[in-house]
Amino acid sequence: MRVFPRFRSMASPIWGIVVVALLLLTAAVTLSSPGAVTAAGTDLDLFLAQYPNTVNTDLDNCDTCHTNNRPELNPYGQDYRAQGRTMAALTQIETIDSDGDGVINIVEIDTAVEPGNDALTPLPVFIPLVER
Repeated sequence: MRVFPRFRSMASPIWGIVVVALLLLTAAVTLSSPGAVTAAGTDLDLFLAQYPNTVNTDLDNCDTCHTNNRPELNPYGQDYRAQGRTMAALTQIETIDSDGDGVINIVEIDTAVEPGNDALTPLPVFIPLVER
């Protein structure tokens, strides 16, 4: 099979490197654009910094603020957004019951239960009575 001299030079390894470099540059520019910032890189980090005991629990993911139909927010995520999506916003919504299940947000957070999901509530704690 005959390869024309002009195309033979394009088959050199340098072209492979150039193509890979251009793909990496394109990916870097795309990911660094303002629209590409995700909650996982900002809001979730704020949440975990505010509530370090939630790291590696059921609250250490996007479900804390989002429904399964992403990017739709659950009631907790809506309250967080309405207060400005800051660390102060997290504090401001601690004492409300975003999901309307009868348990305030901070109690649900302290017990690693999603504060935006009314189907989940902390288990009640039973303290046995001791007769004297």
